[in-house]
Amino acid sequence: MSIPTGKPAQQANDDAELDSLVPDAQVCIELGGISKMTLNRRDNYDPDFPALIKVNGRNFRSRRQLEAYKARLLHEAARQKDKRITLRRREPTPMTHDTTPDHQRRPR
Repeated sequence: MSIPTGKPAQQANDDAELDSLVPDAQVCIELGGISKMTLNRRDNYDPDFPALIKVNGRNFRSRRQLEAYKARLLHEAARQKDKRITLRRREPTPMTHDTTPDHQRRPR
């Protein structure tokens, strides 16, 4: 028999997976080696970027929010790649006249 803890099962699972803090230097590395200035720009201009957490004058990000952000970036990149491939697969329009230069034509 289990002893009720007063917490829902989902909340108990969330407590087991505590969120960790990632320092901004590590965030720069994980985002492809971006500079701290680029990180600052994303922080200021990208509304989806993980929120800044300051601890003792150091900047951190939530690991969960960072992983969700990277997953969105990856999903968007894959979608854009599929879109470019689809555009390339279009059939070329048939030429209505011969465009071969005269010096490359074979004599008949």
